[in-house]
Amino acid sequence: MLFRSILPAFEEAVVRAIKGARQRRKSESMTLKCVFVSGTRAKAVELDELLRPAYWTEHLRQPVRFSEAILVATLGADSVKGCSVLLELGAQPILLGLAMANLEGKRSTDALLCCPSLRKSQGGQGDWDHVLAATARLYIAGTDLDWGSWYARCPSRPRKLSLPTYAFDRQR
Repeated sequence: MLFRSILPAFEEAVVRAIKGARQRRKSESMTLKCVFVSGTRAKAVELDELLRPAYWTEHLRQPVRFSEAILVATLGADSVKGCSVLLELGAQPILLGLAMANLEGKRSTDALLCCPSLRKSQGGQGDWDHVLAATARLYIAGTDLDWGSWYARCPSRPRKLSLPTYAFDRQR
């Protein structure tokens, strides 16, 4: 393996990232609020496993079992109940198309929401616009969002508006 020499540096970077995540969330318990299906194991992985640096170096070395992982995530297996939302976290929504192709003939995709978090910018839209659009799609689909965390990280603070309760209420 040509990249074996970078594995120690990669593991150190993962250790720092995990340590930073734990420090930021030390007042809160760290729990997964969704099922995480491993792309190399094609099964659900618990948070403790995700917080092990060795898991991520193993992830680099092992072949990706994408098709199996998508089937487990959407159809369900073992302790995984099939999901109705696929959210791709990445700069380009490439894997969503592969996921849909893998599901063809195996599951109806009509009720499956495929939501990219980011896209290649078009027409002056920035990353924040794409994240807002993805959040809106998730909300409309009935996803339970943690609005407190969302607004804590929002670049511009939203404000509450008093709207009229009926059309002819003209109070200011």
